[in-house]
Amino acid sequence: MSVRPYVAADYMQVSQNSHSERSLNATELAVTYDEGKSSFATASYGAVFATELGGDPTFSIRPELTVGWRQVLDYQANDATAHYVNRTTPFSFSSGVDPEDALVAGIGLHVNSEFLNIKVGYDTEISDAAETHYGSITLRLTFW
Repeated sequence: MSVRPYVAADYMQVSQNSHSERSLNATELAVTYDEGKSSFATASYGAVFATELGGDPTFSIRPELTVGWRQVLDYQANDATAHYVNRTTPFSFSSGVDPEDALVAGIGLHVNSEFLNIKVGYDTEISDAAETHYGSITLRLTFW
């Protein structure tokens, strides 16, 4: 059995240029969007608990459990402001729910052999406002 600590940092920035969308048939459906920029920074830390089953060097099965915490360091979201052409009253699109600090956890199963590597995983993030669930399957083949 092994226990590995981990630390990770993520940063994402999205920029939107101003642009207009127009209907081909009705000029009242034309909308103009202002430019905007949003950013998101997090730090995560935790531990991975794993064990390796099988003593054959050409084949192994490794289950693992990951438990950690994700901390939101910075979040700046600009609502997209728009207005209909020929109208002066603007309206905005909200970015939705602000991200929160969350418990992160996952389980995985790695099957390794000389020519094949398979990983099946399930991860979740649980905060006060939301739960997010992820599933993944990775298949790697080796050809000589």
